[in-house]
Amino acid sequence: MTTVDPTMDTLTAERTDTAVSRAAADLAAVDEAWRRLAAAAAERPERPDDDAARTLAAHYDLPSPTPGTGLVTALRAAGLHWTEVRLDGHWYRRGAAPLIVFPVSGPAVALLPTRGGYRTAHGRRVTAADAGAYDRTAWQVYPPLSAGPPVTTRHLLRFAARGAGPDLRFLLTAGLLAALIGGVLPFLSAWIITGVAGGSVGGQLLWSLAALIASFVVANALLLSARNAALVRLQGRLQLRLEPAVWSHLLSRDLRALEEMGTSDLVQRANSVTEMRKALSDSVAAGVLGSAFGLVSLAALIFVDPVVGGCVLVATLLLMAAASYAAIRQQRHELANREAFAAVAGFLHTALLAIEKIQVAAREERIFAGWAQRYARQRSTDAATLRWQARVAACSAALQPTLLATLGIVVALRQDVALGTFVAASIAVGQFAASVGMLQGGVISAFSLVAAYRRLVPVLTAAPDVTPGAADPGRLRGRVQLHEVTFTYPGTGRPVLDRVSITAEPGEFIAVVGPSGAGKSTLIRLLLGLVPPSSGAVRYDGRDLSELDVRTVRAQLGVVLQQARAVRGSIRDNVAAGTEDLTDEAVWQALRLAGLADEVRDMPMGLHTMVSEDNKAFSGGQIQRLMVARALAKQPPVLVLDEATSALDNITQRKVTDRIADLDVTRIVVAHRLSTIRAADRIYVLDNGRIVAEGTFDHLVATAPLFARLVARQEVT
Repeated sequence: MTTVDPTMDTLTAERTDTAVSRAAADLAAVDEAWRRLAAAAAERPERPDDDAARTLAAHYDLPSPTPGTGLVTALRAAGLHWTEVRLDGHWYRRGAAPLIVFPVSGPAVALLPTRGGYRTAHGRRVTAADAGAYDRTAWQVYPPLSAGPPVTTRHLLRFAARGAGPDLRFLLTAGLLAALIGGVLPFLSAWIITGVAGGSVGGQLLWSLAALIASFVVANALLLSARNAALVRLQGRLQLRLEPAVWSHLLSRDLRALEEMGTSDLVQRANSVTEMRKALSDSVAAGVLGSAFGLVSLAALIFVDPVVGGCVLVATLLLMAAASYAAIRQQRHELANREAFAAVAGFLHTALLAIEKIQVAAREERIFAGWAQRYARQRSTDAATLRWQARVAACSAALQPTLLATLGIVVALRQDVALGTFVAASIAVGQFAASVGMLQGGVISAFSLVAAYRRLVPVLTAAPDVTPGAADPGRLRGRVQLHEVTFTYPGTGRPVLDRVSITAEPGEFIAVVGPSGAGKSTLIRLLLGLVPPSSGAVRYDGRDLSELDVRTVRAQLGVVLQQARAVRGSIRDNVAAGTEDLTDEAVWQALRLAGLADEVRDMPMGLHTMVSEDNKAFSGGQIQRLMVARALAKQPPVLVLDEATSALDNITQRKVTDRIADLDVTRIVVAHRLSTIRAADRIYVLDNGRIVAEGTFDHLVATAPLFARLVARQEVT
């Protein structure tokens, strides 16, 4: 017979009561934190004033958003991106990019740039009085490169040139006026020389002519200054339109298309737009001005002496042909050089990211050999590019001496050219050589533009992430389903996932487990719409994801993936990333749910503590909890966690897991540490791409051999 110690019974009962009380307190704290987070989110309702978004969509010929959807949703539906800007005192006088401004009272207003300022959708110019009625914080809006169709060369040029008409017309007008003024100088010079030689021009008249020439020179300088100002405006306009549009276009491409290019290669391809913008503005300016000056000076030369003009034109065409041939060859080698440089940069980028593993494995020599092989290829193409570039430069340098030599030879052979005619022809030849040199520079810039554009083509023609015409999913309720999903990577025969079916009802806690290589991470990629299934369907609230706006779906999901990294910025920036107008209170509530609030509060800078890109100032567990806080901050109806707490110790992980388990949201969790999913409503066991068992934790331990082995292995460990 066993004797029961009353004291032990009392202690056991007290411990049980304490544990129950602590669990109840924890649950109450979680409920309170979730309630406060919801309240904080409710305090930042989306602006209902979406008329501004429809105005901008109509201005850029984009699909009109559905009325009543809210400003942010309407902007996203139209494919418009924006950034918050601060308006200075005279912003309304400098029309650059479209703005959405917020009056002190009333709905948001879209302002469109016009010459010398902004106008409303009804054409009324914004005045100082109007500007005073707007909040100093506004949204600067960037139009998309394409609303759906693939971007062609013609489309890109039309997009870049939109709104540049006034600057181009002014550039052409100023160039023509300057060219006409310059065209008068040869005739004036000839008249003066002839008059002085013949004694028909007196001192007073000579001074008058000198003053006239000086006024022409001053007028020409002023016109060229105005031309340069127009050119600067044109370059700024191209930069403001092209570069944000290309980066926005890149971010909205299908992930599979982007993964075919390495990170470093992709960055270089996207940065080609900077070179394109400069080459485009240079070639346009050189083409407009070079043509204007060239035609006027050539006409003057032919008028002065048709024979000299004809010979100079022939010599110019021969030199231009040689320079163009060299430029074409240079452009071909330059394209190969860009590809080789991208290969070197991509190899270095990959090697530097894995430098610790390389040193641990003592693979330095092998990595260096791989770099040297790629670098040799890059140096070879670089040398070929420089050789042809030198030939282009030689043709350009030889232009003016060749034309002057042609003039001298023709005059020497004829021996009947008057002194005044010779002086006029010399000035006209000099002007013509300068204009042809300008035009030649524009041609070279155009060839450089072609090389940069060809690098950018794969980005421009990549398939969009969201199918044009995709439906707005609305606010998700939380039902997620994979129905008979099969997925096979291109070029492989065996499917990674084979007829997988998983269902998560609103508010359920669903877990997916399995050995390495079972297909768990691929399943998460399918859930997020990063890759489409080969067959079957991924559904949210019963609607096929392929028919929905996947970006709007993702915006409502709280996601923490394996190897998630913080962004450079403060802790607050990291938690609030992607969430509009998140208050400090909401940030603290999210940190509290993730179990990180106390640690952040102990930091000297609190929420403003900076997080670097390498995350070395924070532990892996802190970074993971920071990512969990970010996922929770936007009150998602669905939470997707892929090994989101693997870096935490057992005690901290249990606390975070318990808090997540108590949330009233749909949770889909991929876990290797099986102790974290004991409370799951349903567990799916994945093996070799197939669901081999499903049920509760205890049921699977008793009935699923694979799951039981996984649990036993971890318990032994």
